[in-house]
Amino acid sequence: MQRRIHSTLLFLLLLLPSGIIAGNGPALRGCIKGCENSLIHLHRFYGDREIRVDSVYAGEDGCFIFYPAGTLPAGQYRVIFSKNRFLDLIYGSEEISFTTTLNHLIDSISFSGSAENELYYRYLKFRMNSTYRIKHLKRMLAALPANSEHQKNIRHEIMSFTEQEEEFTRSLLAGREDSFLARMVGIDREPQPDPIAPKSYRDRYIFSRYLTGTDYSDSLLLYTNALSAEMISYLSLVPHLWPHPDSVINGFRLAACNLLAATGPSERMFNFIKEYLINGFKRLGYRQLASEMDSIGFPAGSCSAGPEIAAATLKLQAGDKFPLRKMEKSCSKPLNPGNEAGYLIVFPRQGCIWDSILWANIRLSLGFSAYSGYRIIVIRPESESGQELHDNFIACTPDEKELRKITGFSGSPESPLLIAVSSKGITERTASTWTELTRKRDWITNR
Repeated sequence: MQRRIHSTLLFLLLLLPSGIIAGNGPALRGCIKGCENSLIHLHRFYGDREIRVDSVYAGEDGCFIFYPAGTLPAGQYRVIFSKNRFLDLIYGSEEISFTTTLNHLIDSISFSGSAENELYYRYLKFRMNSTYRIKHLKRMLAALPANSEHQKNIRHEIMSFTEQEEEFTRSLLAGREDSFLARMVGIDREPQPDPIAPKSYRDRYIFSRYLTGTDYSDSLLLYTNALSAEMISYLSLVPHLWPHPDSVINGFRLAACNLLAATGPSERMFNFIKEYLINGFKRLGYRQLASEMDSIGFPAGSCSAGPEIAAATLKLQAGDKFPLRKMEKSCSKPLNPGNEAGYLIVFPRQGCIWDSILWANIRLSLGFSAYSGYRIIVIRPESESGQELHDNFIACTPDEKELRKITGFSGSPESPLLIAVSSKGITERTASTWTELTRKRDWITNR
């Protein structure tokens, strides 16, 4: 009897079409013309790891089906075939069915039952065509005389293509801002400087704006391979901005702290990025820098050991009137409210790594931010009033009682603090790090 049951089960398994592995997850069906009778692999991502999920053989028609066992996290998956060629898919929560050809993988792909993947490949097709045109125009631009009419025309054409990309992205994601598709597309966008600007300017522009358009507190990014690629791209800008061997470590320190600050309130993302940076710096031979990263605690921007940071103790909120006039009597220069673009009020915290990171960001990135025309006001105790500041900065030294009236602090802030105030004296934003201050609320469409 038992032998008969085993024989029946074997017979039923043999009746399954080739290219099918049985499981209880949502089915992933594919047909790739040119991949007949070949092995197909399915992988997923977590952080910087690529994890094998399953493998099947395609049938004589190039078709296959994955039925992954158990529950899989929704995210980016990779179908690998034909000597490591691949297609990336958004998968895990719904069944997918697609067809394509080996010779024209992206151009000929079509989906059934997966709106997200259909839109994702619409984006990829548009992006590939646009990128090819822009690269071609940039090569032409490099060979043209400066300030020539031809150079101006090519520059205008490049910027027009860039605007078209942004408009296409906004239209594609309208109503889908919280989807996994939006995360995949959003992290793919990069800042685009003026194409005729000097390379040093373009590098500073990209570095200064790189982290403003992706929500690094979003743990769903861990289920893509884009997060690690994004961090590598950001860190790769450092040797261009700090080319000297003695200064490059300062650039890596700044970039690493900015990445940690971008994780905001997410301890999970903070810990992942911190470990990623520590391991990377060790591999590069920067063991002292790795040790520094290891000593930084959550949340980013905090100089104290506990979870409380200065921004949490600040009663002043966005939209509140900031009492510039009350503070002016303790300042080294007149504030002239109404005659400035705005004010960036800085509460330093000497002896803390986040203080040095804050000033490094202001020096490098202020001119590329929304606060480029703002006057810097530095709030500091009288014991530090003799220290020199930049000529354009204003030093204010209110006593503790005045400071408490102005900000609602009880005592001195334990961490650096930034307050952006409009020319009319209205508080626009408060933050404990430069990255937090300059990030954009609309992650996807304003990259």
